[in-house]
Amino acid sequence: MNQARTLTEGDRLMLAERPEIIRVGRTGRIRWAPWFKREFTDRYARGETPTAIFRDHGLGPELIGAKRIERAAARWRNRPAARRPAAHGTKRRTRDESGPGRGLIDVIAAQSERINALERRIHELEATEEDRP
Repeated sequence: MNQARTLTEGDRLMLAERPEIIRVGRTGRIRWAPWFKREFTDRYARGETPTAIFRDHGLGPELIGAKRIERAAARWRNRPAARRPAAHGTKRRTRDESGPGRGLIDVIAAQSERINALERRIHELEATEEDRP
């Protein structure tokens, strides 16, 4: 049986540090960065396996579980970029790329979300520390 790996608090904190990941919920649900989804669909369209793509980013099934990779791959395979390979030498625009420099905007947005998540975590830890005798 292919079960999802249960993430510990330490796993969630470590994964939240990864640039490929925007957020890891308490339930273990992972929100992926748009650039990583695009890279996945491009590489998958060229014939690479989902596990190999995730492993190249240090996110193998040993860490996040085979089921998470399987489900993410199933969702992303259905994206338009994954169904039709781009013509040789051309770059296909996806829904979330509205113009030049869009990749940079995605990176900045992901970094902003990450900074906000870290700041919230710092405040939580400070509050916990203040409650200690």
